[in-house]
Amino acid sequence: MTRRKFGRTGLALVSALSLPAAAPWHDRAPDQWSSDDVDELLVDSPWAKTASVAFTGDRSGRGSFPGSGAGGRRGGGLPGGAPTGGGWPGSYAFDQDDPVVRWESALPIRHALAARRSDSTLLAQGPSHYSVLLTGLPFGAAPMAEHPERILSGCALARKGRPQIRPERLEILPRPGAPGVLFLFPRTPEVSLEDRNIEFLLVLDDYQVTRRFKLKEMVYQGRLEL
Repeated sequence: MTRRKFGRTGLALVSALSLPAAAPWHDRAPDQWSSDDVDELLVDSPWAKTASVAFTGDRSGRGSFPGSGAGGRRGGGLPGGAPTGGGWPGSYAFDQDDPVVRWESALPIRHALAARRSDSTLLAQGPSHYSVLLTGLPFGAAPMAEHPERILSGCALARKGRPQIRPERLEILPRPGAPGVLFLFPRTPEVSLEDRNIEFLLVLDDYQVTRRFKLKEMVYQGRLEL
């Protein structure tokens, strides 16, 4: 009897130790975050992830979003007619400076940016848009920063079985070699946990940039933060 009880206790301990540790930003108040915590939040967290970039070798789209009716590409899989990852030839990863998709309007990201910039105004009021930053365009597509209207027409947020959300406007944030782009999406229709996933999609001539986010991982202080 004693031996069996010990075995169950030991199994429970091993199971607990095998669970991933909670992220620091869930356990600590923002004013207790370390610089490493802030860095991780901004580049590798539920609200910031490396984008997948595919080179299609086809310039027929000229920046139009799949399914838009203006130079859209053929195919299926992703909402709007965009082919799934396996259908894009020439997929590759960058050796450095991989593009990152980050939800600038999410409260944890605003806390992290406020800490990094010593600027509390980022927390003064709730954002009016879903603000999503792409920290760099693919190298071959960077010159398109001179044509923001083409970038705007090629972007959307996609959810399964729901209409795509298109950005109302964008801001180009210059970076040497690979400009960053901030997309501002309307908050209606609202994104909810029932959507399960949301995907950032951007088509630029012969490049496609994508990143899927799991909404259940983007809950902070008891609410979905986007």
